[in-house]
Amino acid sequence: EPQKTGFFGRMQNPNQPQTPEFKKLRRIYWILMGIALVAVILSLVTQMTGLFTQPAWMICLGAAYLCAIGGIVLDIAKIRPMQKAYTQQFASGGKKTPKQIKHETEAAAYAREIERAREAERAAKKGTNRAGMLKSKNRMGQGLEQGSANDKTKAGEKPID
Repeated sequence: EPQKTGFFGRMQNPNQPQTPEFKKLRRIYWILMGIALVAVILSLVTQMTGLFTQPAWMICLGAAYLCAIGGIVLDIAKIRPMQKAYTQQFASGGKKTPKQIKHETEAAAYAREIERAREAERAAKKGTNRAGMLKSKNRMGQGLEQGSANDKTKAGEKPID
């Protein structure tokens, strides 16, 4: 159940993180939008009344644009990614669709396959096969896999020196 906090005790949006950083950014966003609104109104008033010169209302209008654009950039660059990450992490309630589960299992299998390939490549560079046996060559130049001497004698073969 959402808690009543904030300005005028309004209800919190459950899709928004309630971290201090997020609250600070939202506060800055609303301050920028408020300044932009006041600057637009001030610009219109100075232009209509003629009390001030032309540069005065143009400066007010420029300040309004700067604040509005700054607020939009802040929202797009900082606030929305935080909201998106929060909703993806917490708002789904841990429930995953079959498509998400399938995608995650395929990604895990692919990662395991790549790791096996890397291990095989590392083993090939070190000169060992997958079982950890040293690769050597016999007198004819052909590759042989040597295990321990006990393995060869159990099989009835003569160990290679």
